[in-house]
Amino acid sequence: MVSNKSKHRTILMCSNEAAQKHIYKGMKLSEAKAVLNNLIEREYNPNLYSQIQNQLLSTFINCSPKIANHELGVFLLDASGLTYLGGEEKFCQHAKQVAFQAGFKHINIAIADTFFAALTASKLKNKEPNLISHQQDKAFLAPLPIQHLPLSFDIQESLQHLGIKTIGQFANLSKEELQERFGKHIILTHELANGIDKRYLCLPIFNKEFKCIVDIGSAIQLLNEAQFVIKAMLDRLAKSLKEQRLLANELQIVFYNDNDQFNKRPIKLLRPTNNSKFLLEIIKLSLAAQPLTREFTQVEISISQYSEEEWQQSKIDKQNSESPKEFDSNVLLIQKFMTRLGENALSYPIACDQYIPEHKAKWQPVIAKSNSNVLPINTTYSNEYVPTHTNTNNVVSGLALRKLTPPTPVFIEIQGSTIKRLLYNKQWYIVKELTIPERLSGLWWNQQIKKSYYMALLENNTLALLVHDHVNKCWQLEGFFD
Repeated sequence: MVSNKSKHRTILMCSNEAAQKHIYKGMKLSEAKAVLNNLIEREYNPNLYSQIQNQLLSTFINCSPKIANHELGVFLLDASGLTYLGGEEKFCQHAKQVAFQAGFKHINIAIADTFFAALTASKLKNKEPNLISHQQDKAFLAPLPIQHLPLSFDIQESLQHLGIKTIGQFANLSKEELQERFGKHIILTHELANGIDKRYLCLPIFNKEFKCIVDIGSAIQLLNEAQFVIKAMLDRLAKSLKEQRLLANELQIVFYNDNDQFNKRPIKLLRPTNNSKFLLEIIKLSLAAQPLTREFTQVEISISQYSEEEWQQSKIDKQNSESPKEFDSNVLLIQKFMTRLGENALSYPIACDQYIPEHKAKWQPVIAKSNSNVLPINTTYSNEYVPTHTNTNNVVSGLALRKLTPPTPVFIEIQGSTIKRLLYNKQWYIVKELTIPERLSGLWWNQQIKKSYYMALLENNTLALLVHDHVNKCWQLEGFFD
């Protein structure tokens, strides 16, 4: 493999056959051809090697669930817990078999307690596989030359002038002296020499891409003319999702006129799914609400957000398990509203454990994730420790406050000590019933409040939250209960 980045073309890597003919990494191509006149050269393709590296990474998952992509051609696998699985030798045989099936005949394997010791052992040709006993990493590394350590050429040369030629000699040096002479960065290398490597493995993250692009070949404006193409694309995407036990949370459809992208629309789903028929209906709804303004010749559909399949049914699924068609139609109806009116068009109330009545509920968009600002109600405390006669919430039990933003000032008419009427939106309303006020004060650290709260039943049988603000000396309507 030859690199063109340098002025003189050099060898980046070579086969075992070439190495036996004294071809080595870093050698000038002209020199290599002088040594071996029938040498076959290939240009270095970083994209190709990166692709093969990722393929190997996903292949080695069959050997160990924890794996790290260390560098080109080098992988670090977790080989712990092998006592009842045939031991380390069987693990090595399995890894070799996996690599051979992937088309790689030559593989070097080593097992040790630390990454560095295993990596170093895999480069030694005297034993294959090289299995280092438990807690023997330092002893294994000690006789090896310091060239195996991640040290610059200048530092290696300085150490050799001091008579330090092996890793064991380097490990016995004082940390303080090394840091004073070479800097803080050398402490990590000193730990490696002593068999200490704090790096750890984790589950690898693979970038999954679910995308289909189709060039229709002719200009089309109506969806009906390309519906069979879009359905085939969704069937393929849905199949890929099902194979990996995933659900689509959001899909994206892009329309092109030749190479000109003129319409791109992300579509959030009310319910995660990998049902291609349902996804097709959602796209139809989106295009019916916002028709295309131009003809298109190319369509691209991708799953922009996805999640893992749930093994347990949700409460909604259980309630509708006897009539899935009816449930799908309800979900589709809600999706239709959101497609036409916007994602936040449909909301539902959530009870919130707040001190101030007007903050005791939040409106949550149907398609949004749970609101982090909502404090759950402590129902045990409410049921056991709050007396029924003092719990004014019983008046509006099961109702949600439709807040007026901002609260609307009102005039009130008082006869004696009783509120008889109030003026709201240029109209007088008779107050038929009024609760005993709940008086609250506090929040001095934010904005001082001192209010009296009334549940007022108006003449049109509307239940309102009427508030007397003692700080601002005014009456106002906070909202209506629905």
